[in-house]
Amino acid sequence: SVHKKPRLSKAGNRYLRIALYMPALSAASHNPRVRGYYRHLIADRGLKKIQAVCAVMRKLLMAIH
Repeated sequence: SVHKKPRLSKAGNRYLRIALYMPALSAASHNPRVRGYYRHLIADRGLKKIQAVCAVMRKLLMAIH
């Protein structure tokens, strides 16, 4: 089918991806700044929820670094 459900990329460090997934979901729910960014990605940029979570994961990683 052409319209497949988006999935997380398997590229990159598996353990880092696993470690950042739940904190990204939590931040998207409870942190006002991250929640606004997450909602912007979904509403304005048209990303799927899993794609927006990946973007939040990257933003958290950049904040840690």
